[in-house]
Amino acid sequence: MPKNKKTSAAAVAEAAAEVLTEPITEAAAEAPAQTPVHDTSGTTNTAENVQEICDAFIANRDALRKAVKLENMTMYVLAADILTTAGVTADADQLKSLRKIINKKVSSISYLVVRTELPLLAELCLSEDPEAAADKINRIYNTMKKHLGRSFYVAMLSILLSRTFDEEQAEQIAKRGKVLYDAFQKKHPIIASDREAASACLLALSDKTDEQILDECEATHSLLKNAFSDCTFPLFCAYILCMTDGIPEDKATRLLELFFALKASKKKYLTGHEMEVLAALSLTDLSTGELMDTVIDIEAFLSKQTDYGFLSGFDEKRRLMNAAMLATAAYGDRSLTAVNIMAAIVALAAEQDADDASTAAIMASTT
Repeated sequence: MPKNKKTSAAAVAEAAAEVLTEPITEAAAEAPAQTPVHDTSGTTNTAENVQEICDAFIANRDALRKAVKLENMTMYVLAADILTTAGVTADADQLKSLRKIINKKVSSISYLVVRTELPLLAELCLSEDPEAAADKINRIYNTMKKHLGRSFYVAMLSILLSRTFDEEQAEQIAKRGKVLYDAFQKKHPIIASDREAASACLLALSDKTDEQILDECEATHSLLKNAFSDCTFPLFCAYILCMTDGIPEDKATRLLELFFALKASKKKYLTGHEMEVLAALSLTDLSTGELMDTVIDIEAFLSKQTDYGFLSGFDEKRRLMNAAMLATAAYGDRSLTAVNIMAAIVALAAEQDADDASTAAIMASTT
């Protein structure tokens, strides 16, 4: 991929530090080299195959569209991300065959199918024994929903956990996640939902104590909340950043540096749940400038792809989030795969919800 012109200096770091105590304002910023906040020696890919990852993503999206018709575009993107992050390029005929397993193994009214059929299909594609994998996902979901309730997010969490954990382990994760969620809910009742409950379960995977997790998330949330008017996504970002070691201030600053670097390059990254994908990307060990260039390059690539234009609902802002997602697939730590994908899940689901609400409003206005 061609590299965009890089900028240098410390204006981004200075701007990021300022907004930790002041609301976001326009900032002319440059992208500095940044010390990594954690060791990402287990990264999934390198710079040499970013283009290969982008090509595989589009191939996976198109294969999924051939196998399953007329789904929401965001779910094609999510399922393609799951396949691409795992280093798999799917075949449409194989996906059609796997869909028969889903029809056989999963209830048609289960949340595992109602909204998550495509991600489930992608997950089964990664398994050497898809039927056994479908049975296991069913069992884990049935276990998880006892503690967290039935929802799209719990279904997605079950799919992600099934790759690594059995039912007993999943139940322990759900129990600890529920404890953490209840603690967050007491402090932030306005943002309590099934989305937060499922996301909090990722923190149950951490080796940190409950007290350490709660303290660090609160500190990070407070820092980010001061920078943005939205009070919801900073807590999700805090969940993601808490999954690694490091000082909350350093990790929050790193995220804001990346945001400002894109902003200084005239790229307006959305300040909603899309920020969680940027938070996941900020945990990689590349410099802010390198990450910014990668995101911009990938967005330019996506803009040339079928159904990634304005008329399809994917304007530059949404493409930037997808680009950050693919950059995370390229440079993300293997140990954080579930966290990275959950960040994409929350962001993409929020976009789908917005699309659905917009469609409903249009239909209501014409009746």
